[in-house]
Amino acid sequence: MAYIVVLTFSVLDWTVSMCLICKETIRVRRILRPFFLLQNSSLMKKTLKCLRRTLPEVASVLLLLAVHVLLFTIFGMLLFARSKDNEKDGEWRMYFRNLPESLTSLLVLLTTANNPDVMIPAYSRKRSYALFFITFSVIGTYLLMNCLTAIIYKQFRGYLLRSVQDTVLRRSLGIRAAFEVLCCECSNKAGVNGHIATVSTTTVLEVLQKAGMPSFHKQEMIKQTKAFTHDCVTAEQFRNLFDELQKVKI
Repeated sequence: MAYIVVLTFSVLDWTVSMCLICKETIRVRRILRPFFLLQNSSLMKKTLKCLRRTLPEVASVLLLLAVHVLLFTIFGMLLFARSKDNEKDGEWRMYFRNLPESLTSLLVLLTTANNPDVMIPAYSRKRSYALFFITFSVIGTYLLMNCLTAIIYKQFRGYLLRSVQDTVLRRSLGIRAAFEVLCCECSNKAGVNGHIATVSTTTVLEVLQKAGMPSFHKQEMIKQTKAFTHDCVTAEQFRNLFDELQKVKI
């Protein structure tokens, strides 16, 4: 259903583009491109879910970061206010002329992209003004940003680890269930080697031939099955056989 909706919007947007001879300013289909990446990548889906679960954890740090930037923006506008001497207004003219410009300057400073350029006019006027920018960077960049990074890393690491563990567990349960089904449905071909339940090699080969999987995995699994010395496959051998699916062809 989601594919149909996205494709419909893409076709409509393409039609509009053709009618306007590609002169429209906004193309919706470009915004929808990440959808196909998410649908065809399990890792991207896991990353998106992890981001969604991480937001409540980082909300408090993001709020502190926003308050920090806003307070220093107000302090900066008061500290570098316009004066009567135009020669001393370099900081005000370049970075603190109004609220949006002041906020942008400190947001860029938070990433250290304009450091130390943003403080040069004020530093040239009075060296003690550098303490304002140093304090801002220490609290914002080296404290709050590191806390934010640590929280995101911890959440990502924990979620991805649980996700991998769940995937391995589901695969193991599925393989074991498939073995038990073969033992029950093919009881005439299955046997018990002592106290160990087994499935005949012929049955396993028939299942592999009908299974939908990449051909290079299938051929390797069939080769390994034919290499078994006995005409039966144990549960452990059956599980090890499907470990081939985890290998990547180079």
